[in-house]
Amino acid sequence: MGPLSATSCIAATCIVFALATSAKADDANTFCKSIGETARLIMERRQADVPMSAMMQAIDGSKAPEAVGKFGRELVILAYQKPDFSVEENQNEAIAEFVNEVELACYQRFGR
Repeated sequence: MGPLSATSCIAATCIVFALATSAKADDANTFCKSIGETARLIMERRQADVPMSAMMQAIDGSKAPEAVGKFGRELVILAYQKPDFSVEENQNEAIAEFVNEVELACYQRFGR
């Protein structure tokens, strides 16, 4: 996937996330699953060598509320603190681990 389509996808994800967070998140499972999907998309782009600046630009260019953009930027920073891999198996493992870390934090905060 090229940087342009990755950028478009991340912007669309921020918009979807904005809609999800603006609704009342009575169900932590639905809310944390949505956050996990966002984390997955971000880490997939990280593993595909999409430049961090392109990811940040996509988030900044979205029409999402400021808090959602800030959250998206934080996820990108967390993802880019993790190593990227060239072997697909290792990439998939890094993606799964990142999603689990983000979902764990979400459930610890909202699932109690």
